[in-house]
Amino acid sequence: MANDHSIELLITANLNIGASIGNINSAIKTLSKHPSLKTLDLKVDVDKSFVKSMDSFVQATKKLSTALEAQKKVVHEEIETFKRLDGTIEKVTKQRLENGDIITKSNKRVDESKKKIQEETDAYNKQKKTLQDLEAELVGYSRTKMKENKNKAGAISSVSNTYQNSKGGTVTVNTDPDGYVRNYNKVMDYAKAQKQALDYEKMVNAEREQVHRETLRTRQAITDAETKATAKKVANDKLHNSALQENERLEQQYAKTVMDSAARINASRTSYAKNDGLVAGLNQLESKLNGVSGSFGSRNKSVQSINTEIKEYQEYAKAITDVTNKLERARNNSKNGSKLNTDIKGLQDQLKGLAGSTRDRINTISGINEQFKSISSSAKDAKKGISFFGDGLIGAMANMAKFQLAMSAMYAPLTALKSIFSTVINVDAQETQLRRVMDEHSDFATIVQRNIDIANEFGRSIQDVNENAIGFARMGFDSAQTDELTKVSTLAQNISDLTPKESVDTLTAAMTVFNVEASKSIGIVDALNEVDNNFGASRSVITA
Repeated sequence: MANDHSIELLITANLNIGASIGNINSAIKTLSKHPSLKTLDLKVDVDKSFVKSMDSFVQATKKLSTALEAQKKVVHEEIETFKRLDGTIEKVTKQRLENGDIITKSNKRVDESKKKIQEETDAYNKQKKTLQDLEAELVGYSRTKMKENKNKAGAISSVSNTYQNSKGGTVTVNTDPDGYVRNYNKVMDYAKAQKQALDYEKMVNAEREQVHRETLRTRQAITDAETKATAKKVANDKLHNSALQENERLEQQYAKTVMDSAARINASRTSYAKNDGLVAGLNQLESKLNGVSGSFGSRNKSVQSINTEIKEYQEYAKAITDVTNKLERARNNSKNGSKLNTDIKGLQDQLKGLAGSTRDRINTISGINEQFKSISSSAKDAKKGISFFGDGLIGAMANMAKFQLAMSAMYAPLTALKSIFSTVINVDAQETQLRRVMDEHSDFATIVQRNIDIANEFGRSIQDVNENAIGFARMGFDSAQTDELTKVSTLAQNISDLTPKESVDTLTAAMTVFNVEASKSIGIVDALNEVDNNFGASRSVITA
């Protein structure tokens, strides 16, 4: 080393000499750049064998280069020259090397003027088509006009053909005298442009149509939804209105039921006004009816229950009134202290002691009525026995004058008893007839009582008055009209010799002929009486 900073290296190369040299050079280059090294004295001691090897390598490389150069030597060459139709000249050179490879070289020279002429010629020949060829390609066009163009000499120089499509687009096709199209490319480009425009227009129209259909579908969907909603609302409103109407109908029906119930109570109260006990019961039902409250269902149920009670009470009132009147009439017509009188009084005492529910009372009254019928039947049988006994006794004593006075004294009480029972039985039978011919809701007890009052007023028998009432009821007159006409016909019998049937027939015939109402029928009797007084004719002759 020359100094302390000198580095001495001993390099021994094995294996790959070239790679080792390269690595050494790279290491030296890196080491030289180290900042601690200012100067570097490098001494390389290369082995002589290495130098000899390197010498041999260089000599071998030179020999290889010489051999390669010999392989690239051309041993044969061919040159060809081509003149093209487009005016170009092309020179082609082919070289064959020593190693067998062939190298081809080409040199082209272009004559631009000739090339242009050739291109134009090719283009003309390309579009040189007949009019028929063009028409086959012009789809959608039809010729609308043809014009022949002539030169100064009068010869046809060209023909102009005008074609039109369905949209009104036109294109003009020019042909030479031989019928070949001159402007084929231009025509086809124009037609293509028009077709593209038409296709674009169709596409736009299709898109518009699609948008229009979508809009219509959307609007229809909205309309359908609104229609469905409206229909649903109408249906709901209809159901609501129907429910309201049904509620109103039910309320009206309920109100009518209540009014009818109150009217039935009032009618019964009027009919039985003289019976304080029945009136008190009817007042209780009225209070119960007026006190009904709550929901419609509970109110309706309560009123129906009260109606059942009213019906039962009316049945009870009618039954007790009928039996009471029957018993009263029978007792009045019987002799005080007799067995019949005592039996009837016993039945009346049972009526006074009625207790329990309304239905229980009705059943008790029915039993009392059956007892009365049994008593009446026994009386009727007694009447028959009395009749048979009386008739036999009269036959036996017919010629015995001495017994006449004794017979009269004995027979008189029997005749009176017979008359009493006959009257009771006949009145009961007539009441049954009235029930058959009049409305079942009629107050028969009141009707019979009024007939009794009429009989007492005009001095007629109750049977005659009842016959009059039955006759008018059969003709369809209601309770009030029957009552009025019964009174008038009984009066007519008093001032004439008419029977009950004749009196009824006369009165109804005059009412029909002269269109007289029942309430004014008294005028007919007045007219008959006036004719009798003025002309002295009997009423039976006048009415005949």
